[in-house]
Amino acid sequence: MKLEFLWIEKHSLIKNQGFNFNPNAFYTYDNGSGELLRTERTGIGEDFFRIEKGGVISSISALVGANGTGKSTILEFIAGFLTSGINSGGIMVTDKFVFVKINSKVTISKKWQGT
Repeated sequence: MKLEFLWIEKHSLIKNQGFNFNPNAFYTYDNGSGELLRTERTGIGEDFFRIEKGGVISSISALVGANGTGKSTILEFIAGFLTSGINSGGIMVTDKFVFVKINSKVTISKKWQGT
């Protein structure tokens, strides 16, 4: 399972913030309408991560930033979101599923592109 997008309603100092982790798609969430939109984009080529001798790295994601910018908070949110350890609301999009944990209704946009 690959994490592609994370939207945090409110957790610690992060409020109504989205984080994209897929270089080939861009996600947006409209908190007012509850619409989740995925747009395909030209990103990293298929062979970008290919290494010699037939090995392939499927993708690379990283959280980088100065101290105090929320890197650990995001990881804490992800762990709690998946284990019900955190009551904070949010949306987690993987390559196969959309997980929703907020009080408002979320609808997949009619403009949704891709799978």
